[in-house]
Amino acid sequence: QYFQILCIAGLTSALQSINLQLILAVGKSKEMFLFTILKRVIGLLAIFIGLVYYDIYGLLSGVVFNYWFSYIVNISLVSKHIEYQWIQQLKDVFSIGIVSLIIATITYIVASTFDFNIYVDGIVKLFIYIILYIGWSVLFKPKAYMFFYNLLVNKTINENL
Repeated sequence: QYFQILCIAGLTSALQSINLQLILAVGKSKEMFLFTILKRVIGLLAIFIGLVYYDIYGLLSGVVFNYWFSYIVNISLVSKHIEYQWIQQLKDVFSIGIVSLIIATITYIVASTFDFNIYVDGIVKLFIYIILYIGWSVLFKPKAYMFFYNLLVNKTINENL
């Protein structure tokens, strides 16, 4: 159950990294440094308060808050310095998130019909998810899939020349 709570925090991890790199790429490292200090102080405060008042679940809730708060600060900075507004970024991520959630739900339902040990269960769920996600991508050809597909095809063609 702890891991499931931390997965909510992890949803923002890759997105934060991308936003941080964008901010640094436009030369705003000093501003990023100052906001990082602010994010860390508020995040540590949330984690500490959560732990003191609500035990382990409070600590985990503080971690989740910290990740999401940091993500919101980062997309605000990107919106300020790049013509990629935070609402557009959320729209771009939302569609992929919904599809992933639907596929994860189907994976959970299908895999729960079997009675495997924890390790086999994880592997089965992983393979079901991957197969469903690739199948959806091939069928509907979302932008991200087409981008990486074309990148892979072009790289393979260039390597064979």
